[in-house]
Amino acid sequence: MRNPPGFMTNTPSAPKTVTPVRTIALLLCNHAFEATLRNLLETVRRALIYRKGESFPTADEMETIIRDLLVGHYAAFQRRQSNTQEDAGREIEYLKSHVRIQFDEEAQKSISTLDHDNGSYYLDIQSGTIGSF
Repeated sequence: MRNPPGFMTNTPSAPKTVTPVRTIALLLCNHAFEATLRNLLETVRRALIYRKGESFPTADEMETIIRDLLVGHYAAFQRRQSNTQEDAGREIEYLKSHVRIQFDEEAQKSISTLDHDNGSYYLDIQSGTIGSF
């Protein structure tokens, strides 16, 4: 079976130990993009379920996947709220330049210390929980 688009794994010549990502946080501090970011995390969650048993993406691979999905999820879930193509272009550039992606301990620290009405979102991979903080 082929991997879904965007989920390419490298086959190293020597085996390496990869610690699976446990938590992903998308920090934006802006509630206006909830539809984009929540649905993006849902897509990541579902893709990981689909890939069960395959090699798990590293944090670097996961960041690339998330950044690749960002514009598409904006177009699918948020674009209708922009009045013009110019507005949409500005919002896409804003997202691309302002979303910070954190993993594991760094993500957990942000989740536990930031105001839980911060306009940022997380995925706990083990439980499948998607939440905001």
